[in-house]
Amino acid sequence: MTNLDITKTGRWMHCNARGLELAKWRFYFEGGDAGAVVDELQYYQNTDGGFAHALEADCWNPASAPSQMFYAIHILHELDYKDKTHPVIQGMLRYLESGKDMEDGFWISILSSNNEYPHAPWWTKTDIKTFDVYMPNADICWFILNFAQKDSSLYTKAESMVQRMLDLFLSQKEVEPHSLESMMFLLRELQKTGSFCGPQTDADAAHGIQLMRGLIEEDPDHWNAYCITPSFFIHDRLHPLYPEYSTLLKLEVQRITETRDAEGCWNINWVWQGYENEFRLSANWWKSSVTMQKLMLYETFA
Repeated sequence: MTNLDITKTGRWMHCNARGLELAKWRFYFEGGDAGAVVDELQYYQNTDGGFAHALEADCWNPASAPSQMFYAIHILHELDYKDKTHPVIQGMLRYLESGKDMEDGFWISILSSNNEYPHAPWWTKTDIKTFDVYMPNADICWFILNFAQKDSSLYTKAESMVQRMLDLFLSQKEVEPHSLESMMFLLRELQKTGSFCGPQTDADAAHGIQLMRGLIEEDPDHWNAYCITPSFFIHDRLHPLYPEYSTLLKLEVQRITETRDAEGCWNINWVWQGYENEFRLSANWWKSSVTMQKLMLYETFA
């Protein structure tokens, strides 16, 4: 898949990665099966159909959470997975149909029970609102529109939520980067399928592009710290911002080749505050995902 030598990388993956990330590695780099990746998701799925248990490795809460559902949904999207009958998919729909973890018609991003378990500071529940409604709701709506029955109440709920988000988005002058990426993900997918398309969707997409421009860090000297590099938003050459940021994306790819460790991998560039032992384990889990992201970024823009 890539011109980079990944012999050492594969060895590290097979020795260190969790079963889920190893299945993803096999799918992307060793001709593995997408179904094997989805099968691995069941080990993080609770009986209510939701996900937990550090599926998103920065939060170890064993209770099902919409934010963990978000992570599973993006794995399905990356795989272009279509089988609506898989038990993991049916469980996800069951959790969403239950209406658990919702407030004011939207799924909650951060659960108060997070505070009882090891987690990164951004998953701490406080009285201060830290995320907009788009993450994980935009992503969950995409899942519902693609996997739920069109005559179901859940599908109707998702349609209503999408319209509410479309109405809200254009009025917002600032959106948290992860939430912005969620909303732009939904808008791109709606445009692909022709759903909700029209002047409002086009205006929302144009507004989102402007917001992205305001968040991207264009100074490469700052990229060693955690920041919004061009590839945070731009994942392929079809992205409307690709022509504008193509030179910086090539520089990102160059940096990728310069920052691999001796094992052929990449480490994360964030830390927790507290839970030192758990963070070391989480960082190792993340290393697998970050490494695959870097390799696919190289493949896309090299």
